[in-house]
Amino acid sequence: MGLQGIQTEEFRKTIDSGPNYQATYVIDKTRSWYNATYDEIREQLAPLCAASPRVTTLGNSMGGYGAFYCAGSIPNCDRAIAFAPQFSVHPDLFPPSDTRWAEHRARIARHLRGHALEHPSPDIDYVAFFGGGSDRELEHARRLAGVATGRTHIFIVRNCEHDVAATVKQAGALPALLDLLLSGNAFRPGQVAQLLRGAGLTINRMSNRASVSD
Repeated sequence: MGLQGIQTEEFRKTIDSGPNYQATYVIDKTRSWYNATYDEIREQLAPLCAASPRVTTLGNSMGGYGAFYCAGSIPNCDRAIAFAPQFSVHPDLFPPSDTRWAEHRARIARHLRGHALEHPSPDIDYVAFFGGGSDRELEHARRLAGVATGRTHIFIVRNCEHDVAATVKQAGALPALLDLLLSGNAFRPGQVAQLLRGAGLTINRMSNRASVSD
């Protein structure tokens, strides 16, 4: 899925400009949060990813949820990156105070998928970015933190909401951030925070106990 406020072509340009990137783009046209498409997506991706030395999943909003949810079942995936992902849209798990996407959620005939980290892998770095200017966004972040693995990293970007990816882009930091996250280097949270702060953004990290710290 295209990033919030960012044209798909521009996101494609950012990824495709990398010297060693080979991208496969996935769109859930049913807007079912992969309830209707997960099995087919996994079947299509498996042989492609099995032929790659390392794989990263990346997405925004529903795509961010998918990037986390699907990562554990994709061969050779060692990193999942999500901008403003929903923790879940399952009726039993979706925050009751959040009324967004109601029309699309109501059209999901069968809820077969739980929360974004329902099937995590201990070998994957899960990296999420949420807008800190919205209580609804922070509630999804807190719920994600409540089920986080030891390699889950949640960054809160202040002064934005669901448009966190667009905010990073407007600050001029999106290409460098993606280069850092898509590299094969060991993940270091401090490098991410330093990069974004250097672009003038206020960044905090949410611990797995759902508290926010510098």
